Amino acid sequence: MHIVIDARMIGKKQHGIARHTLSLIRHLEKINPPHRFTLLVHDDTLRQKTGFELKKMNSPWITVREQFELPKVLKQLGADLFHSPSFVMPYYCPTPFILTIHDLIHIAFKEDRRLKYRLYYTTLLKTALKNAKKIIVVSVYTKKDLMKYFNVSEGRIRVIYNGLDPQFKPIQPQDALQRCKKKLNLPEEFI
Repeated sequence: MHIVIDARMIGKKQHGIARHTLSLIRHLEKINPPHRFTLLVHDDTLRQKTGFELKKMNSPWITVREQFELPKVLKQLGADLFHSPSFVMPYYCPTPFILTIHDLIHIAFKEDRRLKYRLYYTTLLKTALKNAKKIIVVSVYTKKDLMKYFNVSEGRIRVIYNGLDPQFKPIQPQDALQRCKKKLNLPEEFI
């Protein structure tokens, strides 16, 4: 099976979805599934970070241009499955797809976004949710939001929690922990 993953959000500055996608790619490489993977990229950030095939796209992530380029690229690649690790999907997608929804902040808190972004998110997300083969969410809360705001049936949604990056671990030894707490002026109990 040829699986295409949208990795265009991975760049020099890493935000949450980009870090999530990079971690997904790294873990897929570790388990070495018997499938062919192609990553859609916008720049050369991933060139040295992965052994997967890369397909450079002209359109950046979350743009009107991607609505035209993405379907052409998926057809050209002969993808069997497309995975968007975010809510970004073309209105017309010629390939079966799954998408990951991290949250619905842009829907739930409408006052935080301009009208053009709300229209973009709502229109495209509504179509993507209707046509997705499966929808991955990272929390039960997001699952409930999808069901509430978009009336998505529970059976089409799969909760897969985010993993924990190995860099996050208890501080050892205890004297290092005490120095850190003092330096950051932390209370006795903290997360």
